Amino acid sequence: MYHFRAYMHHNIYQHPAVKGAEYMVVAALRLADPVLKISSKINSVEDYVTLDDRILCTITERAAAEPSNAQLQAAAAVVRRLEVQELFHCVAEADVLQQVLGNGYKPLKASEIVAKHNRSRSSVACSVQISESDVVVHNMKVDYWSRAENPLQFVQLYSSDQEDAPLQPASVG
Repeated sequence: MYHFRAYMHHNIYQHPAVKGAEYMVVAALRLADPVLKISSKINSVEDYVTLDDRILCTITERAAAEPSNAQLQAAAAVVRRLEVQELFHCVAEADVLQQVLGNGYKPLKASEIVAKHNRSRSSVACSVQISESDVVVHNMKVDYWSRAENPLQFVQLYSSDQEDAPLQPASVG
């Protein structure tokens, strides 16, 4: 079961196209937020429940109605790219084994990628300089739970006839 969960994360949930589309939606929402006040809708249940996929249509409609608003135009451009599936691209992916990390997992930062790229671009045929706003880093750890440990050790299950005492993993099943 845990192998299947890791497989689904790697091949479906965290697929580069899925993450590209996800980050495009986030970019469009962030660009439109100063005008549409999207983030303030979390303060009211009535406003929050109005947030759904139509927000992307709202962005393009408002951009058409306000052609001089640069932020809405930029947000609408991202939405249009999303509609025609010109997704943000994954330029690198790395699987790091637990044996390499040990217990010292250190998330990668955009600043580290930018610094390495801008230092090494003189040695390769690349004249493009990038900034941190050009880079999205998605650090994620998926494993098969806790290796040899039984995952039920970390779950508290109770019986209806002994509500105060959790069942032991050996008695579950």
